[in-house]
Amino acid sequence: MKVKEVIRILKTYDTEEQIAVTWFCREDTEGWYDNLPTKEQWDLACENFENHTFDQLNDLLLDVLENIMEETNES
Repeated sequence: MKVKEVIRILKTYDTEEQIAVTWFCREDTEGWYDNLPTKEQWDLACENFENHTFDQLNDLLLDVLENIMEETNES
């Protein structure tokens, strides 16, 4: 996803609202591999990521939130 698209989407939110966000840029992968991925490799990875269902990320957020809610509702 291009940064300008993220900015467009984020502008629709109340600026005081809390949201859960994660992102990566190609430079973030420095140290993960011997060399940074090429721009073409990174673009392909981003395209594949955009087509992902995000089920794993949704499940993680739901698990974290559920645990927090259970802990705070007990007190």
